[in-house]
Amino acid sequence: MSSVEKAEGVIFGEVTDDKESGEIIVTATLESFDSVKHWKRFASMKRGLLRDNSSRQNAVNQLIGGSVHSNSREVAVHRTTASGFLLELIRCTRSDRRLTCELEVLNNGEDRDFGVFPVNSRVLDESSSQTQGNEAIVAGRAAAGYNWARQTLLSSRPTKLTITFEGIASRATTIGRLELHCMGTEPNSEFNVVFRNIPIE
Repeated sequence: MSSVEKAEGVIFGEVTDDKESGEIIVTATLESFDSVKHWKRFASMKRGLLRDNSSRQNAVNQLIGGSVHSNSREVAVHRTTASGFLLELIRCTRSDRRLTCELEVLNNGEDRDFGVFPVNSRVLDESSSQTQGNEAIVAGRAAAGYNWARQTLLSSRPTKLTITFEGIASRATTIGRLELHCMGTEPNSEFNVVFRNIPIE
């Protein structure tokens, strides 16, 4: 009689229809039974391509990080809570000397504004070389430099946040500190969110 391996976790899936951007966003999370998240991935595609088989296949490949037959690579989860917002860092990737960090923001309160101020956000690499933020995008709304990328976030709905940094040191392989300058709806509600020890992909 063949043995049956004991399951140690479960994969959760969620589909979000972002009407403003016209994209369908699929989220997959691997979570063990002790509620520890081991990795989280996103894939997106235009709503008009839902019936196109090749587009759906590309989205699946994007979601699992390669061929549908291969094992996906585990990614460490970086999460923090500030001012009633849960921020989760998904990845930081490099293109030449541009660093792009992708995050998910969850509003744990009532519907309210959330924003990021790019120029007051920064990264420090493993040698403490500092680079200021260049542009941030919150739920499809972009702003650069001395402007807030600001959007109203629905309660308990995940929202995509992207921020870019121009001029990252070519030798950098790890971000020692990622600092985001954020704001909520209330007056004087500015706050900083910090992540540490992030590998650059």
